[in-house]
This record gives sequence, structure tokens and C-alpha cells, in this order.
Amino acid sequence: MFAQAKVLGILDGFMEKSRPVNKPYRAIQRQDDFKDFKNMFAGGIKDQSKWVADNMTKLLESAGIQDDLQPITPDQESKLKGLVKRDMPALTEYVSEFKTFQLLKNFFEWSAKQQYKRWGYIVKSGVTFELSNEQYITQLKKRAAYLMNQSSLDETTIDQVIDLVSQGKLDGMTNNEVGQMLSDEFDDIADYRADMIARTEAANAVGDANHATAVENGAATHSWVAAGSNPDEECQANEDDGEIPIDQEFSSGDLNEPAHPNCECYTEAGEIDLDSTDLWGGQ
Repeated sequence: MFAQAKVLGILDGFMEKSRPVNKPYRAIQRQDDFKDFKNMFAGGIKDQSKWVADNMTKLLESAGIQDDLQPITPDQESKLKGLVKRDMPALTEYVSEFKTFQLLKNFFEWSAKQQYKRWGYIVKSGVTFELSNEQYITQLKKRAAYLMNQSSLDETTIDQVIDLVSQGKLDGMTNNEVGQMLSDEFDDIADYRADMIARTEAANAVGDANHATAVENGAATHSWVAAGSNPDEECQANEDDGEIPIDQEFSSGDLNEPAHPNCECYTEAGEIDLDSTDLWGGQ
């Protein structure tokens, strides 16, 4: 039994090493822009989380939860969740939407340049690949706005908050003690959320740039490569789709990577025509 487990472990390790690597995705995570992006969101989510923790005593009282060491009821949980969502400051109070857009644009431009290099196209030093196509600029601005509204204390995280409050009251904590407990817990929650946001948005930038450059240069088809450390069944199904029309979505419903948070897969374009770079000013 032990020998079998050891062999399976060795095979898993071999398969891990033999998987393709999304090199642009990995490389973008070493850039200062990526670190700035992650730190900006981590700081913003922590500030937003601090507000929740600092105001939890008042929120508990508003939800009718007294400092009487009693477990809270489902109705009180529901009311508290509504108050947190309603009264919590927007992430835009802590994170700049414009700076978020600029960083996403930098990711996109860098990824596009790497895509040309991957194709074997000689990219001269000094070529900026400054994005000028309004369609893609608009998409990036929408993505920045989406992040402001969806990627801070999201529904799942708020549910975690309510669960922590419920457990704290069940354990006999006072309202002030519940607030302090949340302060202690939130740093880890914020770091995890920021890391996931940064990794996923880096993958989005690589995927969007890959697809944009392929379309603009006449690629008719694309295929999915299940890569990295965590391709799941959804990713494998996309790879099994094989080579499909460039404007057709893969089985997961995605036009390009990522298929899920922390996805490290990538798409490959079919034959292309590198006569022009319509998306950018440089040749």
C-alpha cells in the first residue's frame, strides 16, 4: 500500500512537471506593476475590512443583536448581512479605478508584445505597443469598474463574516469582542482575496491580449492548452474541444483564458498573418 502511494506520488510529480507552463502569465507576476496591483487591492480590502470590524458593534446593535451573550437568530443574521452590504464603504473610496484601468492596460500591452514574440515575430526594442483600439480600451475600463464593485468583500466573504459573528456570539462573545475577532481575521482574508484578484486579472490580461492579437492578425482558429498547477475538469474539457473557430467559445463558455480564478491555462491561435499590428502604434 505504501509502495503504491509512493509510486502515485512520483507520477503526480512527474505529471506536474510535464504540464505546459503559461510563461507570459508567470512572467507578468514578477513585474512591479503586478506587485503594485496586488498591494493596492490588498490595502483597499484591508481598509474596507477594518471599517466592518470597527463598526461591527454598531451594526450588531442596528440588527437588534444585544450585548447579552445570546446566540443570534437566522432573521438577525439576514438583517446583519443586509446592513453590512448596505453601509460598507465602496472599494472606490480606497482604490483608484483609474489606476486599476492603467495597470490592466499595462498588463494587456505587455502580454500582446509577448504574444508576438511567441509567434517568432521580431519585436524591435523601443516599440511601445501603446493600445489605441477603443473597443479594447472600453473593455478594460469596464473590467476596472467591475473589480471596484465585485472584488472587495464579495458575497462569499460577507457570508464568512456573518458565520464568524454567529460563532462568536454562540461562544458567548460580547459585541466588542466580536469586532476584535474580525480585526484579527481580516488580514488573512484580505491577503487571500488580493492575491486571487491579481493572479486572475493577470490571466485575463494575457488571455484578452492573446485573443485580440490573433483576431487582428487574421487567425481563423484557436485551441486551449490545460497548463500550470491546477487545471480542473473544465480546463481539460476546453482542451478536448481541439481547434475551434476563433470567435467560438470553449466548453466552459470562455473565449479565452482564464476559465476560473487562479487558472494558468492559455490559448493558442491557428495560422496568422503578421503584416500589421492594428491594435498598436508600433510595428
